[in-house]
Amino acid sequence: MLPRTMKSLHNKTPKPIRLSLPGGKTLFLGGLRQANVQESALEHPPIKKLIEAGTLEVVEGTGTKRGASGGGSLIGGAAGHGTRAKVQSGDR
Repeated sequence: MLPRTMKSLHNKTPKPIRLSLPGGKTLFLGGLRQANVQESALEHPPIKKLIEAGTLEVVEGTGTKRGASGGGSLIGGAAGHGTRAKVQSGDR
């Protein structure tokens, strides 16, 4: 099996964009963000059109920034379920 080569796509606009990928998949790429895609996806007509228009840029190597989610680690425990102070409600 051949190893899959990855490239990074960089959204050069401040607005998020929705990219149609081969295989019926969709990539939501946030404004000024990067995402890793397979090299074969760069030949997909919708992606190729945005690269030629200058909206997307192919960056050599793999980027560390994630797509629309922003990536990064969560502070305060798994899935953001950290310890919180007890909040009283009702009459006091």
